[in-house]
Amino acid sequence: MKKRLLSIILTLCMAMSITPLNAFAVTEYGIWIGDEQVTSDKTWSKQGWKYDIQSKTLTLLGYNMATIGKRINGNSERPSRFGLIYVEGEQDLNIKLVGSIDLGDSPFSSQAATKYNESYSGIYAPDSNITIIGSGTFSAVTHDAAIYCSNLTIGDGTEQNATNVSCESFGACIIVKYNMIVNDYSTVWACANGPTVGMNGIYVEGSLYVNGTNTTVEGRATYRPVKGECTNYTHYRPKNLTSGGYFNNAGSTIAGIMVYGILTVDGSKVEGNVFKEIYKPQEYDSEYTSGLEAGGIVIKNNATVEGRNINPSTPGFMEYGVQVHHYAIKFLGRGRVRAGTEYVDYESVNRGFRKSGGNEITVSGRLKLYESDTCPADFKKFAQYGFGGYTEYYTENMDDIYIKDDNGRGKMSYFKDMHDYETFYLASGIDLKDIYEIDLDTNVPFDVNILSGDIKMNIDIKSGFELPKIIVYDGATLKLKTSPDKTYNFTYPIELKGGTIEFTNSAIVR
Repeated sequence: MKKRLLSIILTLCMAMSITPLNAFAVTEYGIWIGDEQVTSDKTWSKQGWKYDIQSKTLTLLGYNMATIGKRINGNSERPSRFGLIYVEGEQDLNIKLVGSIDLGDSPFSSQAATKYNESYSGIYAPDSNITIIGSGTFSAVTHDAAIYCSNLTIGDGTEQNATNVSCESFGACIIVKYNMIVNDYSTVWACANGPTVGMNGIYVEGSLYVNGTNTTVEGRATYRPVKGECTNYTHYRPKNLTSGGYFNNAGSTIAGIMVYGILTVDGSKVEGNVFKEIYKPQEYDSEYTSGLEAGGIVIKNNATVEGRNINPSTPGFMEYGVQVHHYAIKFLGRGRVRAGTEYVDYESVNRGFRKSGGNEITVSGRLKLYESDTCPADFKKFAQYGFGGYTEYYTENMDDIYIKDDNGRGKMSYFKDMHDYETFYLASGIDLKDIYEIDLDTNVPFDVNILSGDIKMNIDIKSGFELPKIIVYDGATLKLKTSPDKTYNFTYPIELKGGTIEFTNSAIVR
């Protein structure tokens, strides 16, 4: 019996000796929460987090952490830099918020480091793609970036998982090396308090897409006269714009929101604000500041983009509310872009809106573009005396073309209620090419409605344009002015709804 027992023990020892060591190895996932590392043996903590290996989801359950994190830089480097949530290498990580998540401490956003020469970041994941979801709230108050990653997505677009992200840092607050997406039912607020060049509330080297009618995004830069500088990665100045940036002066601006590619806003509201809390020119006034700056702006579905530059005294070198570069602004739907600079020196370049690169502001579909320099009350919310330099571009959906006799004068409008109209002399009539070829996307057919009176219309139209459908209503007479040496092809019919029509000269009409 003893020999048999000894034989079994010997056999087990031999089996153990030939078992690969990695069969007992712990898998590391390159994720640290505070000073705790996520491994195959540690996927949850009573500190308030758990990690699902299959879905690559880190769930934060009312997690709070102020000063314990993963060391980012070398032990001999100063200040000592830490990531409160650290993600190593290239990977995709979902962060699900449950309850209130708080990283950092309130004094951090007004200093470069603690008295112990320690500097803290919130989510430090420069080579990883981060998606923040869940119905909780994420708050980070840090020295260095509150969020730093390759690509960033906020929210899943559902009301039940409305996501709130609020960040404040001494340096650049949210840094995204490629693209950022903010989905519906999300709220994002990010503020950078450092005065150093390149400090932005939200910095996106690629493009920023904000969608949904229940979404708001605000980036701020307060430009305070404080001492100290953040560590070098917050001055993110890429040598090569690998993500398709449209201008190349990386890091030269202090801005509430800086997007090197295209800012697309679909039904949402996006604000970029600079608050210069200094009352005389300073060293950094040799650089320019913008409330919001982008390579281009695309507006859809009644979206709003606003940029404010609050400069309560003499302007610096160049100061703008909104600055756009090569792709200017494109309206693909109703919406508005509003830009203001509180103090304007009219002999300098300081003003509400600046467009560089030569491209024009464009519209598509049934949109009419307007420009205004009258600052509305709701835009003045941060400036005590309003804005000396203000520019607003906005669009309205046009209905069709409406023409009538209004007490002896001709009136033409692109709106059925005629709230915006132009007038003309009835005796002279109106030229179709002046109201149909200019400022209209004629790929979208517009009907011409003759509502009342004797209306003379010259239907000579530029080659390549089709004659539109014309409707003449009861009590109206349309007198078509034609040239005898031309042939007119009506693709659409002339419809008489009780009205009459007359042709002048002997033109050929088909």
